[in-house]
Amino acid sequence: DEGATWSAVGNGFQAEVAAFSLDQQDVWIATGSDLYQTRTSNTYTGSTATIKMSTDKGLTWTNATAFSMFGYDVRYGNGQWMASGIDVSQGRGRYSLDGLSWGILSDIPSLTYPSAYAAQPPLPISIGFDETDWIVLRTPDNGTVARYSHPYDTPFTV
Repeated sequence: DEGATWSAVGNGFQAEVAAFSLDQQDVWIATGSDLYQTRTSNTYTGSTATIKMSTDKGLTWTNATAFSMFGYDVRYGNGQWMASGIDVSQGRGRYSLDGLSWGILSDIPSLTYPSAYAAQPPLPISIGFDETDWIVLRTPDNGTVARYSHPYDTPFTV
């Protein structure tokens, strides 16, 4: 019905949704947070769901192990997923082949932020894939934008 009718989903994010990406097959990955909201002050009280996966076109979602506070961005390319988010006080990149298990990308320098987030959380790390390279844009503490690229056919360091 071209978007005229909307329905609730099973196990969707409780606090906020940030981004989603499709694998051109059956897997959908969404980032967000079940506990924390980006535009409010957050004191870390424990880990929460930050990446979710659906294999039924978004009707139901399964929690994936990923970041402890926020999932910001996610992209799929060349059989791989890349996501960005926040682990308590560090911005990180994560990598997955199946959408459920996510390893920390040591190829991408992390960003350190004040622990416990006395103020609003940092700006997200953005991810893109241009069929040749993974592109990661991030805002370091000095406010400039840093760009990292990684060839799609070179394995990530996890």
